[in-house]
Amino acid sequence: MLDAYELNSDKKLLETARSTCNFILQDLTKEITDYDNGFDLIVSMETFEHVKREDVPTMLENFKRMCKSGGLVFFTCATTGRKEHGTSRSDSGSSPLTVNIGWEYYRNLDEDDFRESFKESFDEIFSEYEFHSTVDYDNPTELIKSMRSYINPCEDLYFWGIKK
Repeated sequence: MLDAYELNSDKKLLETARSTCNFILQDLTKEITDYDNGFDLIVSMETFEHVKREDVPTMLENFKRMCKSGGLVFFTCATTGRKEHGTSRSDSGSSPLTVNIGWEYYRNLDEDDFRESFKESFDEIFSEYEFHSTVDYDNPTELIKSMRSYINPCEDLYFWGIKK
């Protein structure tokens, strides 16, 4: 059984996922001291644009602390050009989980936002890493092939890194 943190509190989603994962509800915008080096894979999909600017460094530090050496950190978020979503001011249906928990914050992020949020440089944390906001659909990786229906290559930022 896979243990995973889940930031969202949508009970229906959690009930569906429980057949393959053990979820631990935790607010990743707060410092987490449990599970140091406890995960081979950290994934965050389309969350950072809904997290207040001052909370992004804490989330990133949690990812770094919780990921094992040699593990993969992968995240996506809305970037330049993406329309606001997931708030009561916008299309709330495009991100019902954030609306259900009362999050009203939204901003697009770019690579510089993440580089400025870490105390250390990415070169100190990751042996290999990459930011990109385009996808080569003529030569996609297996990961991108599996996510094709979820991603928009023009308005999303992607990051993957192997932790040292």
